[in-house]
Amino acid sequence: MTDAEFAAQVQAVLGDKVGEVSHPATRRFWAAVAAADLVEAVRALKDKLGFVYLATISGVDLGEDFEIIYHFAVPGAQLNLRTLVPKTNPHIATICPVIPGAILYERELQDMFGLKVDDIPDPR
Repeated sequence: MTDAEFAAQVQAVLGDKVGEVSHPATRRFWAAVAAADLVEAVRALKDKLGFVYLATISGVDLGEDFEIIYHFAVPGAQLNLRTLVPKTNPHIATICPVIPGAILYERELQDMFGLKVDDIPDPR
């Protein structure tokens, strides 16, 4: 499958929840979703495209917003799923019901950025 075909497949799976899916480098893809659509988008990526490996979650302070980036991988491809969280309401839903291993990275978001990860199973 070519990069363009893979990007089109990601676009189709995420539907209207995603903006443009880009691939700035071979087998590396970027996509953005609204924070409200994050859990549903992660579930679709896992169930329909096999994205079960979450390498990490990173955050970027953009001034008025935080950009949260979920780094997923499948054999032969990496997908960085981005979402924006406003500093005026620094809440994001946990993805632990879909990817249980996200808990450690979500704890880091809370510690490093002061984000509130809603419904995280163990916030310590």
